[in-house]
Formats: sequence, structure tokens, C-alpha cells
Amino acid sequence: MSQMRPPCELVQRELLPKVRSRIAHTLSKEGLSQSDIAKHLELTQAAVHNYLQSNPDGTQEIQELSDTLAEMILDGGHAQDNLVKMLCETCMTSRIGGRICSLHRQHIDSLNSVSCSICSELLSDGDYFRARSDVLREIQNALEAVEIAPEFNRIVPQVRANLVVCDSGASSIEEVAGVPGRITVISDRARALLPPAFGTSKHTAELLLWAKSIAPAVRACFCISGEEHILRAATSLGLPVIELRESASSVEEIASAVESRLPSESSFADEWGIHVPMGVGVEPILYLFGSDALSLADTCVSLSRTVSS
Repeated sequence: MSQMRPPCELVQRELLPKVRSRIAHTLSKEGLSQSDIAKHLELTQAAVHNYLQSNPDGTQEIQELSDTLAEMILDGGHAQDNLVKMLCETCMTSRIGGRICSLHRQHIDSLNSVSCSICSELLSDGDYFRARSDVLREIQNALEAVEIAPEFNRIVPQVRANLVVCDSGASSIEEVAGVPGRITVISDRARALLPPAFGTSKHTAELLLWAKSIAPAVRACFCISGEEHILRAATSLGLPVIELRESASSVEEIASAVESRLPSESSFADEWGIHVPMGVGVEPILYLFGSDALSLADTCVSLSRTVSS
């Protein structure tokens, strides 16, 4: 069935082997050993040996890409992601009316009868992909701001801090990006051990979507410690904080507890918070909401400095 045969199969079978083969041949001619080539291409030495036994043929597009990648490897001054980016760019271009597109149509004749334009439609939807990229970049910038702040570790709870962000159109947790593994403390500094990703934080993501439903400008939520001295510091900075009277764990419980105390939609401050007090086996947490992750991170840094002063 054609719907189970995406063009990715052809990329794996046609594009990548030929690119790797030509790069391996080029590096070998430059005097690199098979083990060195294997390290550069992140392959086994046996795989490199097989590539060197094959004919490094390919279209002009593949030849140009392979030669450029080989030059970048030999130069040694290029980050790995630059090589991957160039490879992906060629793949995407080839899937829109290029070699991969033609091969896909040849292999799956039924695509011709429906005038397939799947790749063109998906890859041309720049706004969708740009929005996701912008969210990830926004989180990364916010993380850098807290990681360089030596005081931030003082407001990280035992369950670790968290940051989630979405765009204005998000409606599900899969459309909310967060920090896998949360933000921990290493050598007295806040550290995110993994890069931000979508769908990684169910509870805080649900809370953000709820906050967004009552205050549409909200796009970011920072989860930090809610110890009393941190709460006092937050209010001293002028942050409006709704304080729950009893501990709550689920989003439904939090929403129900604050429902009657929420301001009107037009009266929400740019940044505001909800404080969940300590419960049995649950430490106090302060959730801060805002329209921009970096601004919210700056507020958290200011808060941590107020706590430490």
C-alpha cells in the first residue's frame, strides 16, 4: 500500500549509501584509514570496507553533495550539525520534484494517479515548521539565561525546575515544548541535560494550556520552588501570585482552587503566578506564567538574586 511506503525509504536506500560511498572513497584517497573514516561517518569499519568495495557512482547532485561533505570533514572546522543540515537540505530539495520524488513515483505507480504532492505540501508549510523552531529556540535562549546565573540554583525545587513554552495556536500537550529531565543543579549551577523537545512534560504542559485558556497571552510557564522565602521575594518584586490554601497535584485541582480568584481576562498582568503550598510528601511549588520564555527566565533570575541577597 502506497501510504505505507514513504520516500524516506528511498533516502535510506538510494541517497545515503551513495553519499557515504563517495565520501569514503574521497577520504581514502586523501590517506585516511578505514578506522578513521568510520569515526568520521559514525559507521563500523566493516561498513566502510563495503563502501570502498562499491562503485561511488551517483547523480551530479549526489556527487556535489558528497564532495562538499568530504571537504568539510577534511577541513575539520565544521560542527557535526552543519554536515547533517546540508544532508537534510539536499534530501528535502530532492523530495520536492527532484530525484527522490521521481524515484518514489516510479516505485509506487499509484502516486501518479493522484498527482502526489505530499512533500511539497508538507515542506512548503513554512509557518508551521518555523513556529515549532521558534518555540525551541526561545526555550534554549531562556535556558542559557538561567544556566549562566549563579544564583538560580537557589530557587530550584527538589523535583527540579521546569520550563514549558508553546505558540499561540497550541491546544494539546504535543504542541507544548519543555525540557526532558527538567532543569537540575550540577556543581551549584542550573543545567538542562537535554535539549528542549515537544511533548516531554505532561503536567506542566497541561497547566500552561489551562492558563492560556483563561489568559490567551500566556505562552510560557516556569516551575520553581515555592518555599516561603521565595514566595515573599516574588511578591516583593511585584509579581501577582494567587496562593492556594491547600496543596493540589492535578491541573484540575489547581484550576478549581483558583477559579473564583482569577482576574478578568483583560486584567491579567504580563507575568503572574500560582503558589501551591506543601502537602504530604509534596514540596511547595511556584508556577510563573508569562508571554515570553526569555522574559520569564529573566524574572526568575531576578527572583533568585533577591532570594540570595
